[in-house]
Amino acid sequence: MKGKLLVVTPAFSGGSWICIERILQQLQTDYRIVCAGLGGVFHRQPEIKYYSIPFPRYDKWGYLTNLGALISMLWNLPLLLLAIIFGIFSRNKAVITNGFAIALMLLPFRWLFGGKMVVMYHGYIAKKVAWQSSFLRFWCAGVDLVVVNSRGSVENVLDFIPRERIVTNEHFAENRFFEKDLAKPDGKIIIQFVGRLDSDKMCLPLIEAAERIAADTQRPDLQFRFIGVGEFQDQLSKIADMYEQVEYFGYVSDREKISALISEADVVWSYADETYLTLPAVEALASGTPIIIPKYAALTEKIKQKITIDSDLVPKEIGWIIDPFNPEEVASFLCTLEEKQLNSMRSTSREYARSRYSEANLRQTVIRIKEKLNK
Repeated sequence: MKGKLLVVTPAFSGGSWICIERILQQLQTDYRIVCAGLGGVFHRQPEIKYYSIPFPRYDKWGYLTNLGALISMLWNLPLLLLAIIFGIFSRNKAVITNGFAIALMLLPFRWLFGGKMVVMYHGYIAKKVAWQSSFLRFWCAGVDLVVVNSRGSVENVLDFIPRERIVTNEHFAENRFFEKDLAKPDGKIIIQFVGRLDSDKMCLPLIEAAERIAADTQRPDLQFRFIGVGEFQDQLSKIADMYEQVEYFGYVSDREKISALISEADVVWSYADETYLTLPAVEALASGTPIIIPKYAALTEKIKQKITIDSDLVPKEIGWIIDPFNPEEVASFLCTLEEKQLNSMRSTSREYARSRYSEANLRQTVIRIKEKLNK
């Protein structure tokens, strides 16, 4: 009989969850998987069971959890209760959590669950007090494996997780993005954003630039598309109602539609952490679409400290790094974009993605996870 995996997640949407889903797709041939989470389920795998508590959308309201540990705990409390219920009534080969926040809350109850504790981690833990690392080292002694998405994330958790318990699963693009036609019909230059519409993702400078350019009418050939939900969605929706040059699609759960929209774009405004490009940027490059990346790492704590990304992440042949907090500079730069130049970057962008962001890394990650689960 297959062993059972319990996956506990505060959201069934967003880049972090998509990365976890890809791993679960590979694991479901060997394990029975049950997912317990908050809010709506947007992507379902037929062999996986999903249980969800109706809850505010994380990609719209989750930024509130950045306001403090207490708010984060209160947000995750219903999820904790749901996970405990599943832990009591089913013996699991492992519990897999989406992030450290819920993992830290579950660790005292680990004896109820049995099996291993695996944390999928795509965030950043700020070191705010001197004793924090010592506390986390003690508290996380029960964590068997941490799967991170970058070298920067490895460095972030090394203070309290031994290196031999860390696996790096870097972002990659699905084959559907590489298979899209590189040729693009002449017409409007589409500047696109895909992601959570909040301060972390630094989409507000693009929203403001889109409004400024649309109101000015000097570049009617520029078309702005936004895909996602979050704290700025109401503001964006009003702008889209005012100007035909600005389109707002809301949240798009269909991965095939996402890949089609990205491949139609001439350039994607995305975001990065210090050491890695995020999933929308990777998928854009795989589609042959060059990228524009704000120079600051896309996390609230790092933006406050003005921590910049590694400039080598975006070679000039595939895109640009820009200061997002100079509105006039952003608008002026966007107005310099020309279709011929962007089209000439499409082939190079795809080949760059093919050499760095293919599915090969996922296979190695799954092997490491299976090795840990079967010990």
